Amino acid sequence: MKATVADIIAATSGSLVKGAPSTPVGAIFTDTRSERFADSAFIAIKGERYDGHSFAAEAIGATCIIVSSLNDAIKNAKTAVILVPDTLVALGDIAHWWRNRLTIPIIGITGSAGKTTTKEMLATICRSSKRVSKNKGNFNNRIGLPLSLLATKENDEIGIFEMGSNSLGEIAILTKIARPTLGLITNIGSAHIGNFGSAKAIYEEKSALFVGIGEGGSIAINNDDPALKGFAAKSMGITFGMREASDVMAMNAHQREEEIVFDLTIKGKMARCRLPIIGAHNIMNALGASALASLLGFEVAEIAAGLATYQAANHRLNKIKLLNSAFILDDTYNASPESMKRALEALCDKTGGERFAILGDMKELGEKSRELHHDIGFYAASLGISRLFLRGEFARDYFAGALSGGMDESQIAVHNSSEAIARAAYSAVTSGDGILVKGSRSANMDEVVDLLVKIDATRRSQ
Repeated sequence: MKATVADIIAATSGSLVKGAPSTPVGAIFTDTRSERFADSAFIAIKGERYDGHSFAAEAIGATCIIVSSLNDAIKNAKTAVILVPDTLVALGDIAHWWRNRLTIPIIGITGSAGKTTTKEMLATICRSSKRVSKNKGNFNNRIGLPLSLLATKENDEIGIFEMGSNSLGEIAILTKIARPTLGLITNIGSAHIGNFGSAKAIYEEKSALFVGIGEGGSIAINNDDPALKGFAAKSMGITFGMREASDVMAMNAHQREEEIVFDLTIKGKMARCRLPIIGAHNIMNALGASALASLLGFEVAEIAAGLATYQAANHRLNKIKLLNSAFILDDTYNASPESMKRALEALCDKTGGERFAILGDMKELGEKSRELHHDIGFYAASLGISRLFLRGEFARDYFAGALSGGMDESQIAVHNSSEAIARAAYSAVTSGDGILVKGSRSANMDEVVDLLVKIDATRRSQ
């Protein structure tokens, strides 16, 4: 961004403690360990574990420090100092100020599952002919989204921003900050239901994106999701789906090796699409991205060509080959009941060999945690998963669900450590078998993947 200390004061209603109003500010950072520029400003955010004010004195090289309280180190800093009532709110205000100076389309994407994948697919399509700004990874909360907006350059042509929420009112705040001109809700599920309390609250939280789209904006509507179908009546919308007649659809879809092949149709025009990814659920993510791309003016052939170059992000159903044609499906990035079901289905889409699943806890499900873990155990059994290897607080609920779904106790094992579960699963693998590894980010199931790969490398060297 291009701003001055005076601009930041105006955007945040802050007060200048020291320094010159004309001091230039070209970037904002929140971590004193991060890379900084000569004209950068450090904003001290109070988090659950750390208070940025404790590190403000380490913001060497910054031309400005933005704080909500003063200490001796801050008062003596050789830089401009701005005092604001709340630094988290101030960060959003600065991002909103910069967004209002951008004249490009801004796309907001939220939903219970598939946000990041849809965002990355859309960015891949758009990059074929446009300069794109987007969140890094899932940098999508009240800190990540503003920082992503502030990283958008004046010569960028499209901004694509994922919006996440784990508390009521967050999507409304993010929508106000980003002021999107286009919006998409991937789906309404039970992710973070422990924080929201009910399915109705989740719907109200996610739909705040559509409510916040301004006059002249457009929305892409998942026509297959009953909770979202009602928005299709809006004249500013474009619909996508596979079960219901929609503006954007996939026909004749099938998984072939490491790609999904389907006929992409957009308002009667068709192009053959080859999506290099595992998991039939990703077709809906691709349709959502295609709907937004269509609203941006891309033709169906351009969209299909863009999707063909898509590369899945790390830990999102990445296939890792093991000895004897066995493989791991690494889907350890995060987990919700919806994404857990889709990953289990993706595992079962692969033919040949046995199918094993190593599952860790799904977090932020509140009082429904035991019930939802039980449901996933039952679902795994119904799909015919050969073996379950379980770890975590809710392992016994997975276990009970699998038993009620028809699995035998001999097919299910509970382990207390990453090493134990990795060794047990690897010892069961034979030629052509597949292992899904999945759990919420805080469950650290990526450790299990690393251990499986390490064990396999040792076997290869013997």
